[in-house]
Amino acid sequence: MSREGCAGRLVAGRYRLVSELGSGGFGQIWKARDENLRVDVAVKVVSLAQAGSDEERAERLLRAEREARHAARLRTHPNVVAVHDVVVEDGVPWMVMDLVAGRSLEQAIRADGPVPLPLAKRIAEAMLEALSAAHAAGIVHRDVKPANVLLADDGRILLADFGIAIHDADTALTRTGMVVGSVEYIAPERAEGDDGGPKSDLFSLGATLYQAVEGFSPFRRAGASASLRAVLAHRPAPPQRAGSLAPLVMRLLDKDPANRPTAEAALDLLRSDGTKTTETKPMPTSEPAKEKRSVAALLAGTFFVLTGIAVSVAVRFQNEADRADPTMPWGTLIPLVIFVWGPIQLGSGGLIGWLPRRLALGLGMITGVAFSVLAVVNITSWATLTDG
Repeated sequence: MSREGCAGRLVAGRYRLVSELGSGGFGQIWKARDENLRVDVAVKVVSLAQAGSDEERAERLLRAEREARHAARLRTHPNVVAVHDVVVEDGVPWMVMDLVAGRSLEQAIRADGPVPLPLAKRIAEAMLEALSAAHAAGIVHRDVKPANVLLADDGRILLADFGIAIHDADTALTRTGMVVGSVEYIAPERAEGDDGGPKSDLFSLGATLYQAVEGFSPFRRAGASASLRAVLAHRPAPPQRAGSLAPLVMRLLDKDPANRPTAEAALDLLRSDGTKTTETKPMPTSEPAKEKRSVAALLAGTFFVLTGIAVSVAVRFQNEADRADPTMPWGTLIPLVIFVWGPIQLGSGGLIGWLPRRLALGLGMITGVAFSVLAVVNITSWATLTDG
């Protein structure tokens, strides 16, 4: 038993330790009783006994303060474990949090194997909601993994442990070149020494979801170095048990952060599968794509219009009676031109960038139908004149 924590100890004259819930390299988590409010809480103590130097000890203290500060920014979010207090006793920081009855995703996979697809989708949605809020607040978690995803007995799904998270205003705590985080879930850009932005959390979530549905980590190897090489170079096969979740998982696992969706965009992708009945915004089309679509439609429209004019003129001047009537060619050509232009407008969804897609579709349908009728009338006129 470490000197920081033991059952029955009263911390800061208020929190009495009851039983140890878990431990790791940075300390322990205890179930405790708040004797002032008479409620059960979780208390996390940062172990300083294993710190090898004064520099490392100071770093761990700063990490504890930073974790509390980051979690406090998000304490009202339903998918983040709330932090209520931080106390320092004998130079050791203790963080007081909500006590979540349940188990971690890691424990669930170890005990029961891959999680059912509906639960995997709920986990994806909860984590994306939590990360979206964190990123909006300027916080990057940097340690998303199954051990930090909590499955509460009451049905809640929460993101825990902001111990190595960074904020835009934070000062770097680790030495240059030191990788912080769980290797098999770390994003490639962070493995290469970059601090990693919000997109690095999305890669870690992709690896977490992959493990949730398949039962194993896509980058776990015999050792840390081999796992790191796998993160950098290996592209895992698409998960076989993920169903409609598979495309999202593979997009999150893209090696290039520029190709990964943001948390908000990933939520749109997830919900577009019908996992939620609420209406969502469609994924925005990039400006280059819109421009290419408009140019292609313009070229196609021009080609067919010119072809229609040529055919119309050729047919028109075959008839001696028609050539004697100078008003007929224009009456024939104009409907044919718009008859062709209408379907092109309909198919492109709007050739003019400022014209809304639905309005463009409506106009295309109206012009297509209206001038189709006119074209038939004019063709009938040709036939009548020819017969005459």
